[in-house]
Amino acid sequence: MKALNASNQIVIQIMAATLLLFFAGQVAAFDYSALPSAPPEMHQCMEEKLDSKIMGYVYSGQRPKDKQTRKTIKKTYETCFTATNKSRGIPTYDGPLFDAMSQIDETVNMDQAIRNVRAAGVTKLALFARSRKRLHQNEQAVLNLAERNPDLIILGTPKYFRLSDDISNAYIESTVKGIRKHGYKFIGEILYTHGDKSTGKQYARGERYIDPSRPGTTRLMEALAPLKVPVMVHWEPYAPKRDYPRFHALYAAWPNQVFILPHMGFATAKTIDDFMSRHPNLHALTSKKNASWTISPIPRKKH
Repeated sequence: MKALNASNQIVIQIMAATLLLFFAGQVAAFDYSALPSAPPEMHQCMEEKLDSKIMGYVYSGQRPKDKQTRKTIKKTYETCFTATNKSRGIPTYDGPLFDAMSQIDETVNMDQAIRNVRAAGVTKLALFARSRKRLHQNEQAVLNLAERNPDLIILGTPKYFRLSDDISNAYIESTVKGIRKHGYKFIGEILYTHGDKSTGKQYARGERYIDPSRPGTTRLMEALAPLKVPVMVHWEPYAPKRDYPRFHALYAAWPNQVFILPHMGFATAKTIDDFMSRHPNLHALTSKKNASWTISPIPRKKH
């Protein structure tokens, strides 16, 4: 993460110390369907450690029914990932894990999730509510959770799923009011571009989309300007001709606003380097880097 100005450095340092994107109290599921597309050296390494029956699951991308087999495949993948990186001269990171994309909703036993987080050795958690059906959904529950865990949780504004095409006035008003009333330290993820998932909500046009050049984003930036809180802007690289100019324009238009790019945009290193070198107010998180663009320590579901 790039160096930050003094007004935002403490908040982002706290966010960079967080761990675990959890759904149902667990880290996002291991994606067996990504295994067939792993690099040849990964397959070779796994072949040396697994028998042909288990490798059949690896090459087919099927999820084994047997729990022990699943555990064996996952552990072997992680071992071979480390070994492959070492053979390439890539240093292995052995410090604390960090992921500032922690979000939670009503499908989770929240107190148990926090016990899991503490058991994992996490000392600070940047967390925001997931409001999938309506504004403020789960907000009070997460506020209560933070009250029960004041030493651990740093709160961001709720993530709202029902924005489309433009940022609504209701979302802007709710977000600004929440910052002033509850002291939220960052804006929870805004889904500007988000490709449909095979297991999730499907749209006729194949995506969830907010146009960053529409007036609603301008109104949001104007409202946030005096509050000086970082904004998580989620975008993906599948429509670069449409979106890259728009996000370059957004970052350039608001040089004093700190923007956070979750998942490194799922983009290539070259694309991320281009964006971050052009915009000193843009900072990238490594959370959930997609296996379809690069090797990931744990394969994730593709968008």
